[in-house]
Amino acid sequence: MTLDHPDTPTTSEYVTVYVAFELSKAKWKLGVILPGSEKMSRYTIAGGDLAALAARLSDARAKAGRSGKPVRLLSCYEAGFDGHWLHRWLEDYGVSNHEIDPSSIEVNRRARRAKTDRIDLDRLMRAFLAHVRGEPRACSVVHVPTVEDEDRKRWSRERERLIKERTAHTNRIKGLLHGQGIRDAMPLKPGFIASLDDLRTGDGRPLPPQLKDEIRREHERLGLVSRQLAAIEAQARTAQRTAASRAAEAKIARLAQLKSIGPVSARGLVHEVFYRAFDNRRQVGSYIGLTGTPYDSGERQREQGISKAGNRRARMLAIELAWLWLRHQPDSVLSRWFRARVGDLKVTVVIQGITIPVLSDGSRLFWASPSPVHERSGFRATAPDRIQGDAVLPHPAHTAQSRITPRSLRSDNTPIHGCRRLTRRGRSAPPVDWLCSRQTNLPLDSPSPIQG
Repeated sequence: MTLDHPDTPTTSEYVTVYVAFELSKAKWKLGVILPGSEKMSRYTIAGGDLAALAARLSDARAKAGRSGKPVRLLSCYEAGFDGHWLHRWLEDYGVSNHEIDPSSIEVNRRARRAKTDRIDLDRLMRAFLAHVRGEPRACSVVHVPTVEDEDRKRWSRERERLIKERTAHTNRIKGLLHGQGIRDAMPLKPGFIASLDDLRTGDGRPLPPQLKDEIRREHERLGLVSRQLAAIEAQARTAQRTAASRAAEAKIARLAQLKSIGPVSARGLVHEVFYRAFDNRRQVGSYIGLTGTPYDSGERQREQGISKAGNRRARMLAIELAWLWLRHQPDSVLSRWFRARVGDLKVTVVIQGITIPVLSDGSRLFWASPSPVHERSGFRATAPDRIQGDAVLPHPAHTAQSRITPRSLRSDNTPIHGCRRLTRRGRSAPPVDWLCSRQTNLPLDSPSPIQG
């Protein structure tokens, strides 16, 4: 990692003041390190008091300027509920600010660790200084969108919220009626309120008056949400018709021309992903949260799944569009690659009496792993030295696996190749009671497809 400050003097021609913020609603704590000082000075101001903050920054700039060299101020704070407005204010005030991803700062991993604003401020300053020195992966700096890019996100996020509210009001009305024995109610259907007088409960009585009043009030809120949702969707359609006037709307129009991508998905992708630039596909995967999280320590080797550490809205869109692409673009290069990699084979697994079909390629198996309940009881999982492919569901942290339906695959209670066995430390292995079903149609006594 290299520092790039082409608009600043060389190292010998300026002095640097480092500032760290610990933000909260009531109080802001500031940590300031002046040039030549090894001690961090701490100050407390009221939350949002920009006049007091400007006074502190001016005082630090004046003290550092006594050396006669130009002064630059570098600051940082953890990205959170305060958003990006403080970052923009600091930049306008002449401070080079950095928003730090809170999850990227290393913390003490003891079972019970001390946490105070003072400790958090020290930890944030140490991580920031390491980042400025150029240490790799000292912390992650958040990409701050422009005011226009941030404002464009409001459409998709408000729409998401309104859909959740509409679903909540609809389910509430259906639940109230279902409690009276009235099924298949359709609150969004025209004339629903007028039909309440004609409805009869399961035992033949009319709806009680208080219940009808509650349903009417709930329906009014449902109608308001529906009107607001229709209004913002109409606004989006109007903006798309004038796409040539703005670059973002032009991107949405181009994406919507692809089969399997509609206007809502295209708008979400542009607002949540394509408003910024990426240098490589690893940055894209990290931003969306699709990077792998391997656990490889000693003899334990497993894949824990995707990180889910990025933008959850972008990740949801990416997964939905991946399946829509397979459905609407079955002859594309990407779809052919996926089918060649995964195929149409299935494994069938019974968990708690439920049959679950799982797509798998020719080298993968579905096997059950012991849950934490088994681990606490002294059981451990043993696997063969060579297993090709990755484990598919269930995740080893799910306690539901302790209730897997017992079943033996062979008459002699021996597992097929590649299945994990549940053994007791220091004792012989009990009869196999794990269900491990292969995806091929070979007889149970045939060799495993992953042998060799």
